[in-house]
Amino acid sequence: MTDADKEIRSILDTRRAMISDELEKGLRELAIPDHMHAAIRTYVVDRQPVGDFLTVLLSNDLKESVKRADQWNLSALIHWVDLLYNYCPGLCWGSPEKVTAWLEGGDDAE
Repeated sequence: MTDADKEIRSILDTRRAMISDELEKGLRELAIPDHMHAAIRTYVVDRQPVGDFLTVLLSNDLKESVKRADQWNLSALIHWVDLLYNYCPGLCWGSPEKVTAWLEGGDDAE
């Protein structure tokens, strides 16, 4: 690994840690159901696919989000919106295209 590669890796690791810290802050402050914490971490921090509810929520599809939510997530929809808007990178949610790009590791500079 070249020095430039090491520097890029360090910058990306720092960015990932910042994203993780901000997400954790939101999870502590908002009423997001506990059983969903690992899934949203997996998506936002590790860029891994998640289940149907989170995928449609991240894609900004309200109708499908309501259809697919369990009782706890349905009650927490306003908190989910708050979490996404205030604690998650704007490039990781908002449309199906953004979700796909995030999962493919697209540019996360904002």
